[in-house]
Amino acid sequence: MVPITVESRLAACLLPLWERAQPMQSLVERWLKVSPLHPVNLEPVNEEMAFEEVKKLLSSLEAFMYVLLERVDDTV
Repeated sequence: MVPITVESRLAACLLPLWERAQPMQSLVERWLKVSPLHPVNLEPVNEEMAFEEVKKLLSSLEAFMYVLLERVDDTV
C-alpha cells in the first residue's frame, strides 16, 4: 500500500461525498465551480474535461476503496 495524496482542489470537489452519495453530474458541476480554468493554459474547462478529471480521480480512489462507485441504470 502506498499513501494517496489529493490536491486541495480535487478534495474540494469530493467534499459533498461526506454528507451522502452524489451523482456524477453533481460532482462534475462542483468541479466546474472549484476549478473553472485549466491550471496550465488558463482556458475555461468544459463539462467533458471536468467529467474526465472527476472520473480519473474517482477511479484512482476506488482502487483503494476510499470511494465505492455505483452504476445507475438510466433505462428505467
